[in-house]
Amino acid sequence: MTDDKLRALADDAIRARDTRLAVNILTALIRKNPADFDAVLKRSEVYHAIGETGAALAGMGYVIKLNPNSPLAYFRRAIVLQDAGKLVRAEADVSKALELCPDMTEARLWRAAVRLTIWNCDEAIEDCKTVLAKTPDDPAAIRLLAIGEAKKAELEMVRLQRGGEKVGEWWRFKPADVPDSRPATKGALAISVDPALWPSGAKLEISIVKPRPRKDKPVNQE
Repeated sequence: MTDDKLRALADDAIRARDTRLAVNILTALIRKNPADFDAVLKRSEVYHAIGETGAALAGMGYVIKLNPNSPLAYFRRAIVLQDAGKLVRAEADVSKALELCPDMTEARLWRAAVRLTIWNCDEAIEDCKTVLAKTPDDPAAIRLLAIGEAKKAELEMVRLQRGGEKVGEWWRFKPADVPDSRPATKGALAISVDPALWPSGAKLEISIVKPRPRKDKPVNQE
């Protein structure tokens, strides 16, 4: 059977949601030609669709090894990383895809959505504006831009209220000052957050003020 026939059968199996058959056919193609970029990429996407994240990421890594200049490969791996909860790595991969092909509108909007998820609002807004500069009526860009502006305003309100700073995926707030004159015999929770002001979905790092050791007075031996 020719490779073209096998590819057609794999596509039919994917459309019929017969993932096992699709994987078997694509694996047969890869065994015939381990450098078959399309077959490796498609099999990785099938693994992703059935929730085999490890196999999907391994496959995507091999795809990138086969063609390190493929923006599609980086973008597809970014999607798998997002679903695995690895958002910072996902953002890095889609950024690499856009470095290789700046005109990938779908990838740019996808990156904007990921950046909003990890509260990188300024960067997300910039992505949306880049898309809108070319296609002013793009509905996804308009919607994401509105979300970005709203989230940015929300973060500014939190910052003003709580004095927080963004550190990676986290918002960190400085511990409350503990006056030296106050004995600290127990650990003290350093922050409380008003739920009405806290951005839903953001992570919170809570610092604990460690107790200071007591300095006991010397005992009078006289």
